[in-house]
Amino acid sequence: MPKIAIKNRDQLIICGLFLAKFDTLAYRSLGFSSFIEAFNILGLSLQGKPSNIKNYRDEFDPYFDNARKGWQRDLRAYTRIIFDQYKDMEFDPFKNLVSSFLIENYEEKLQVNEFLDSKIESSFIKRVATGKAAEQYFRDNFMQYFKDFSLFDGRDFGCGFDFKMQNEKDFYCVEVKGLNEISGNFMLTEKEYNVAQSLQDKYCLYIVSNLKEKPRENVFFNPIKCFNFAKQSRQITQTSYQGSFNV
Repeated sequence: MPKIAIKNRDQLIICGLFLAKFDTLAYRSLGFSSFIEAFNILGLSLQGKPSNIKNYRDEFDPYFDNARKGWQRDLRAYTRIIFDQYKDMEFDPFKNLVSSFLIENYEEKLQVNEFLDSKIESSFIKRVATGKAAEQYFRDNFMQYFKDFSLFDGRDFGCGFDFKMQNEKDFYCVEVKGLNEISGNFMLTEKEYNVAQSLQDKYCLYIVSNLKEKPRENVFFNPIKCFNFAKQSRQITQTSYQGSFNV
């Protein structure tokens, strides 16, 4: 599948079209359990709002055979362009297109998996999208807890936190986790745990829970003191095969 550069708003529209065209099959193929969960996670992870996805789906609904058919109005000019371009796309390529919005280098991963006769599981797509949705939720709402702080994005630096909040007098490092349910388990990497242990009250764990229905934030400063963490170690056995080249 060729790599396509699609701007953010168009991605939101395409997701709405995918949900309208393929109905429940669409959100289930991405690992979601309901339209609401799909609206929340797709909308936030693509730097929009859940209502964006729902509104685009509703706009396209009358053009497809689903239970939500209502009054058919003319499509807006920019949604008409997307509709005409993608309305006839089959399920598998459409699902792959939407997945490519969520997973970095998805096309390359897909090609490798097809070559190895394996597939990218919907649970993986959902897990990545949930993390992105939680991070965007934080970016949209951090002012409630960090007023007059500037945000530094450290997600690509492997520094043990996602964001650094800083002003002239103070700083905090924030790690964001996303949960689909109201409560559930989460993991800290060894690096995240060590940094949290070192920074103590300057380290904030920001958990976005209930992404399945109505997202809400749960904020913990010095999370090492707030939770009883159980260390989990996993031993990986790697098998290799030695050859001998003799001249």
